[in-house]
Amino acid sequence: MEDNQQNWEKISERFSHLEKKIEEIIEQKHPKLGVEITGGLNNEKIKSIDISKDHLVKIYNEVPQIFSEYAHPVSLTPDTYREKTGGEIYLESAPNGKYWLIVTEFGKKVNYWIVPNGNIKLKIHRLLSIKKLFNFEGEEPNSTSELILEKPAEVSILPSGEKWKLQEKGKIYIGFLSEKIKEENNQASQIKELLGIMKESLQKNQEMKKQIENSLQAQKENHSQIQYILWEVNSLKTQLETIENQLTEQKKAAVYDQSHLNFRKKEEKEKNLVKLYQDNYIFLLEIAQTIELTTESLVNIFVEMPGKILFQENKKGKFLVIFWEDGRQYLVPVAKLLINDSKIVKQLSALFEIINYQEGKSKSFQLVEPGEVYQREMEWELKTKGKIKFD
Repeated sequence: MEDNQQNWEKISERFSHLEKKIEEIIEQKHPKLGVEITGGLNNEKIKSIDISKDHLVKIYNEVPQIFSEYAHPVSLTPDTYREKTGGEIYLESAPNGKYWLIVTEFGKKVNYWIVPNGNIKLKIHRLLSIKKLFNFEGEEPNSTSELILEKPAEVSILPSGEKWKLQEKGKIYIGFLSEKIKEENNQASQIKELLGIMKESLQKNQEMKKQIENSLQAQKENHSQIQYILWEVNSLKTQLETIENQLTEQKKAAVYDQSHLNFRKKEEKEKNLVKLYQDNYIFLLEIAQTIELTTESLVNIFVEMPGKILFQENKKGKFLVIFWEDGRQYLVPVAKLLINDSKIVKQLSALFEIINYQEGKSKSFQLVEPGEVYQREMEWELKTKGKIKFD
């Protein structure tokens, strides 16, 4: 055992030395680059989002509040309202603006888009300025009209960085889409989105292939050195595998017994937590923290994109992270969570295994098994999904 430990330390030291040499070679050939987008009042940085125009429209129509983190409130300039700009339309920053400026950086291209403020219930039939930015289709606007964004307005930033000029009007549909049209639109959007993802993936693969070819071409002078390093790495890997196999055989029985014991303990503690959640929820709040999904995770869930599911502290959140006695951190919904729309169910489905749910009928549920999370600085990441059963 002592000989194996000494060999392990020597091999690890050599391995670390080789990794540093590889990193130095790559760093010399490929220095890092960075890009920063600025603009807006007083050179304020406007946070951009990596998203296509069609993707932006789809998410805005479903959950516009998701863009609050990226949106910059604007309104028409006074001269534009007074029609003293020679027919041109200009916008400027306004804390209570009825429109949002959203900057996208997609496919190495930066675009500036204007959409109605998603945090305000606009009275479209009274808002005259909206016709300067958008064309309308469908019914005549009235107090009960439903706003459906078909295309955002496009603007360009002026050299001063304090105003934006309208380049192309957007398009808004006024009315109420039937369920059949909505379903057809959703299917078409999903197909289009899938094609876009496939195309993007192909482009990234082609770019990666080109980068690899360029990298190999640039490093011809280091070919012999890299080959020697690779040979020595493979030799080290073989030695490491031999040592690992020896250690694995020695520890296999003990690891199995310990794993089985830990599983039984974890299962028993989770049962105690579920009982406490059902019988003494008030006490549970004393060892819990209210959290909510991050904006990025919400977007990924609604558009069904793969990725890590992260939470952050939010006193009005829909979930609790429970700091249990064994050091584990468990995830449960807040008590009496209202199951009032499909968005809540979609979030629950991403975090828990759903049992006996009936759309439009199921309103209450029971916790069967909590999920598990682990903390990363100021955020929590989902580790294991839980399980809930609807009545």
